[in-house]
Amino acid sequence: MSFMNAGVSIDLEERFTKDELLTNIMIYWVTETINSSIRIYYEMAHAMPSPNRGQRSKVPAAVAHMPLDAPLPREWLNAM
Repeated sequence: MSFMNAGVSIDLEERFTKDELLTNIMIYWVTETINSSIRIYYEMAHAMPSPNRGQRSKVPAAVAHMPLDAPLPREWLNAM
């Protein structure tokens, strides 16, 4: 099983054991919280574009990217 993120293929079974994957899936399934956990992603995907989209922010910002985190898109760096 693999997952595509920002054009980079990630093999889930290399990163997580099947037990870890099943545990995470079961937590959402048994507690019936999958809808509330993905709601923000759905809303952001269907939101009206911001009038300031594509412009640099004047507010200082930073991103903490840890060694085992998924790769971040290069566009995010350019947008900061």
